[in-house]
Amino acid sequence: MSNNNYDSFTRVPEGQPDGSGGQFTQRRRNPPSESLSVESLAELHPETLRKRRGHRFYPPKRDLARIPSLDSGYKQPIEDQKAYVSYFTNNRNFYVLELDQQTGEAFGVITDSQQQFAEPSRFNLPELEKATGRFEIQTQNERVLAQRVPAVERDCHFDGPKPLRDLIPSWNSRSSAEHGG
Repeated sequence: MSNNNYDSFTRVPEGQPDGSGGQFTQRRRNPPSESLSVESLAELHPETLRKRRGHRFYPPKRDLARIPSLDSGYKQPIEDQKAYVSYFTNNRNFYVLELDQQTGEAFGVITDSQQQFAEPSRFNLPELEKATGRFEIQTQNERVLAQRVPAVERDCHFDGPKPLRDLIPSWNSRSSAEHGG
């Protein structure tokens, strides 16, 4: 086994031979491109709702630079992985753990607003950026004013990276019980 940081394991679906008799096969990954700008996500996927949102949807450069590349951290338990950016809607939270900065595809955890439900998932940040909802206000003269508003917001006050066990209380207690705490 090589000590190179760019060696990783690729999951092979059960029933498909990987040549070694096991479920995992080693694969060589290309090292992260030094020429890839951390601005590439915003450059490749311009924000469509920036003016209505009032702030940037994508994280600042310093935060983007810290987010691991997609599929880089699945060797460790999900509770121990760190969230680098947080997005929210009226009833969901999206925690970004890994990111492909060219496509905007992210791996993270989606929770309900009370964090009773948490599911590891992939989601696409440019698609979330474009999502809108309908906001209606009824005036005194019974007129309804409707407007399309951004449905997903970045939590500008989120100070990552933070371990998921600190963000999702039910995972913290589950992890403690599993480890005899």
